[in-house]
Amino acid sequence: MGLPVTITTTTDIDLLRHRVQTSLGEIAVSEVPGNGPVLVMLHGGGPGASGVSNYHQNLAALAPHFRILLPDQPGFGDSYRPTEADLDERSITAITVDALFQALDALGIDTFHLLGNSLGGAAAIAMAQTQRERITGLVLMAPGGGWLPFGPTPTEGQKEMFKYFNGGGPSEKKMAAFIRTMVFDHKQ
Repeated sequence: MGLPVTITTTTDIDLLRHRVQTSLGEIAVSEVPGNGPVLVMLHGGGPGASGVSNYHQNLAALAPHFRILLPDQPGFGDSYRPTEADLDERSITAITVDALFQALDALGIDTFHLLGNSLGGAAAIAMAQTQRERITGLVLMAPGGGWLPFGPTPTEGQKEMFKYFNGGGPSEKKMAAFIRTMVFDHKQ
């Protein structure tokens, strides 16, 4: 089981911080303890994204009703960074689903409500498809970071975005590759 390493306060809410070891790497999970059902909230992507940064303004309203878990998905916050080789082998969504289920298992979470924003929406959809019996409710917020179970995935843009953030971290060369992938006319 992941052990709480620190307690911090954000928006007058006390958070337990867990560092959960999975077979893929360490997953950071912030928790708002509560007696209600478990609500797992998956953040979106982008620079500085994490469970707490994405949802800190919602915690006070939700805390009286739920035990809230805010995992940092692989590649974000204080969780491990997949390597470029990892991302070539499996999509970030497949990596995330595997790591998050392992982390939830380690924390003793059997069933839970699941909320996913943008990139977290893609992971939430995949989690619900993979182990639907564990998901008691599903809310998706603009799951534009995701893809459907048909067609080529991940897209070339998604591949480049994760290469930019992960592996050795951002670089000018990686940013140029990402921009070339995202624009039709490279001269512009």
